[in-house]
Amino acid sequence: MEEQTPKPKNDNKFLIFMGIGFQMIAIIAVSAWLGQLIDHHYKNPKPYVTLALLLFGTVGSIWQLIKQVTHLNE
Repeated sequence: MEEQTPKPKNDNKFLIFMGIGFQMIAIIAVSAWLGQLIDHHYKNPKPYVTLALLLFGTVGSIWQLIKQVTHLNE
């Protein structure tokens, strides 16, 4: 028989989802900041790197959200 790892005893769903929201904001903000730094460093006339990293950060944060909510429902 397979041993199951115990789940954390935190039953306050509001705090869990608030933490997930802060993680999403942090991922998107860091990717935007990094994109601006790269665009400024290379003196790009258009913010292509910022837009690409924002897209990557948004997709990554949604993937993280789905992963955490799926784990929460198990």
